[in-house]
Amino acid sequence: MTEPSPEVRADPVANRDDATSRPRRPRATLWLLRTCTTLHMIAAIAMPIIIGEYLDGVFAALGIHGGIAILTVVLTMATTVICVLYATVGGGAYWPIGVCVLLFLAEGGQTGTGYARVLQIHIPLGVFIVTAAIGFCWWSWAPRAALPRTRRA
Repeated sequence: MTEPSPEVRADPVANRDDATSRPRRPRATLWLLRTCTTLHMIAAIAMPIIIGEYLDGVFAALGIHGGIAILTVVLTMATTVICVLYATVGGGAYWPIGVCVLLFLAEGGQTGTGYARVLQIHIPLGVFIVTAAIGFCWWSWAPRAALPRTRRA
């Protein structure tokens, strides 16, 4: 019985066995991304809890709710920068940058509708933001986030 020959790829660099031929995997940038998405998720989940305190009669909670709104926008801006580093320096996927831009726009609209007291938009948009923050954080902790970006043929 003969052993099958190893598969030969068209790209000679891909056939090298040394460490330089392996694709980059996001490591440090992934940990920054995980940290920032976790903080963002915690802030997003805190928003409805704190506004519930306001509805319960703790009027100072409205100011805290507004402060956390600013924090979520700042965390989303920081996450966007980290996502750019994750994709370019770390070799991770590019699509998380789009998620951050979408979250930034949604949170800007959320903040505006909150201060304008347009609750028929503010509340459903808040549900979207909390859901997106949880999903994005979950993805960042999933093993798939640590994989390098794949090349398209």
